[in-house]
Amino acid sequence: MINARTAEPPGLTEILEGARSDLGFAFEIVSRSGLPPARRGELEERIKAIGRRVDDPNLYLAVVGEFSSGKSTFINALLRDPLLVSSNLMTTSEPTEIRHAPELTVSVRFSSKSQWVVLPPAGHLLRLPFMRRVPDPELPQDVRGWLRLVTTDTRVGDLIEAVRVEHPAALLGDGVVVIDTPGTQATDQHEEIVRKIMSDQADVAVVVIPSHTPVPDTLVRFLKDNLGPDVLSGCVFVVTKMVRIDAEERERLLRWVRKTLTTKLGIEEPTVYAASVGLVMDQVTSRRQLDPDEIEWVHAFEELERALTERMQTQRGIVVTDKILGLLVDLFEEVERDLSIRQSEVADARRALDEATIRDLHAFEAEQRLRMKNEVDWAITGARTKAIDHLTGARSRVATEIGKLIGGAGDMDALKAVLTTKAPEVFKSGVSGIEPDLARLSRQVSEAVESVAWNLDGRFAKEYSKLQRLQGASVTIRSFEPPRLAIEGRTASTLAAATQASELAVSDRDGKMVSGAIAGAVVGSVVPGVGTILGGLIGGAVGWLFAPALASVKKQAAEKVDAGITVSFAGIEKAIEDHFASLQNGSVSALERRLRHYREKYSGAVEQLVSTQRHEAEKVDEAARILGADAAEATNRRTSLVDRRRELMAGARQEVRLPGVDSAATVRDDSLNRGSGPARSPSSDRRTITPTNRR
Repeated sequence: MINARTAEPPGLTEILEGARSDLGFAFEIVSRSGLPPARRGELEERIKAIGRRVDDPNLYLAVVGEFSSGKSTFINALLRDPLLVSSNLMTTSEPTEIRHAPELTVSVRFSSKSQWVVLPPAGHLLRLPFMRRVPDPELPQDVRGWLRLVTTDTRVGDLIEAVRVEHPAALLGDGVVVIDTPGTQATDQHEEIVRKIMSDQADVAVVVIPSHTPVPDTLVRFLKDNLGPDVLSGCVFVVTKMVRIDAEERERLLRWVRKTLTTKLGIEEPTVYAASVGLVMDQVTSRRQLDPDEIEWVHAFEELERALTERMQTQRGIVVTDKILGLLVDLFEEVERDLSIRQSEVADARRALDEATIRDLHAFEAEQRLRMKNEVDWAITGARTKAIDHLTGARSRVATEIGKLIGGAGDMDALKAVLTTKAPEVFKSGVSGIEPDLARLSRQVSEAVESVAWNLDGRFAKEYSKLQRLQGASVTIRSFEPPRLAIEGRTASTLAAATQASELAVSDRDGKMVSGAIAGAVVGSVVPGVGTILGGLIGGAVGWLFAPALASVKKQAAEKVDAGITVSFAGIEKAIEDHFASLQNGSVSALERRLRHYREKYSGAVEQLVSTQRHEAEKVDEAARILGADAAEATNRRTSLVDRRRELMAGARQEVRLPGVDSAATVRDDSLNRGSGPARSPSSDRRTITPTNRR
């Protein structure tokens, strides 16, 4: 009799209490993690399932194998009851749990529902799902018939998610639950179900291997891909249908199975038993009289059963505790992965906030003021430089032409004509290009300033758009309304004809910018009456005409005229400088009014939006902080669980000789020493549970 509730390892109570604490922590961090609801629900359900396992005193024995390997017959032999139907055809995919109860009952859980339904179904409504698949006359009348239907009839297989059997077998009496799993190589769905059972439920596993196809590659692949080394080393391998193998081949076959399990699955000392469970069922059902050789196989199965019983009895506390710790380790690994994903998402959200961030309106205003000043300065400086360059060229041409005229005068009359007529004409012609030049350059400045204003509008709209996209932004600002822009000039006092600056028009009724224009510098008469600038010079020069030496007069006239030209062009240059200074001041003033308009109209809304953004950033930063702390604590707990699991198994190996690691894989029993005795392995000092070698 198995006593599954005995043999608790030292500190089991503390380990279980620690497990409950870990589960509570895991539930808390998953609940506040911000994971998508579906994923959060999956993890919370997994935590609850592990919690139920922590509180479950039963030991779960999974029977695994490919279909038609003898799994059902093996379970029937353990129960001493032909309960499960053996079939060479593929059966349904749902697992069957067999628990202890005073009498046989069968329940199913439908794929679409969570509650269990006892079979046969009570009432038409519960029978209806089956009647839609199976004609009513074919539906069973008794419990065993219904069990065969739900476990073997593929017409109803997709309706059922799980089958639960309650049975009075002695094997189950002390908290052992046997799980009949689907055949592993049948479909991918079958294999996924078996993998989940092995990872989430099974404490001990029996892998059934038929002797006619020992350790097939499909089974090796499944075990290697889905069961870790620790799980594999704890498995019990039962080679069934051994009666069909010649006596002299049996031990060699078992040696080959052990070697294959070691080389292909890395199990150092696999636990391997030989059995012919069909003979056990023949005896149970009294189907026929067994001969002495077959009786020995029945005895061998009894020895296997006792060994398995002892294994479960001595290690129940260890394997169950190890299972719970393993489930917790896997859980925290999952939680860590999900938290890592959430941390990446939160970091992305923070970067998105940063990209959508503007400074408050005062900072924006200060930045734009400096930027606009630099842009206006660049436009003014360029225009001024060109204007002065043009003026310098004009002065050079005027001075050169007048100098040539004076130098070419052949007599006093010619010199007089140069000074009174030709020189003023040359001067007037030389400065006549200044007016259109200044007008053209002023228009360029006007266009540049308007472009600066447009750029300001665009940058403000862009910043506003960023704020509107912020998550949680609740302030609504009406459509963008640019203010009017005017550039004011002033009269340049130095020139006789003033340089006027017009106003840069701003917006029409639709709020669209319309181009302004700078009325260019108008040099009405650069030489007012000519005499203003050259009168004294010419009057003096005429007096010089009576001097005895023409050359001397020409030299003095050239010097006087050149000095007059210098003074005149210096005055024009000063007027140009004053004009551009006035234009610059007016441009900056207009742009400043534009900035002030933004501040007055939008400061409240922007400040509210910035406050919302700051609040969002604080929430994201707090989420990142919590996630970081939770992830670190999850890692610490997982590491602690791994250490506890390692210490548990180390202590268990010191107190219990674990099957699969030592001689528990074989049993010495003098009752088997009949005839030539049990077959002896040449590779070890162990006797395998097989009948005697006979032909």
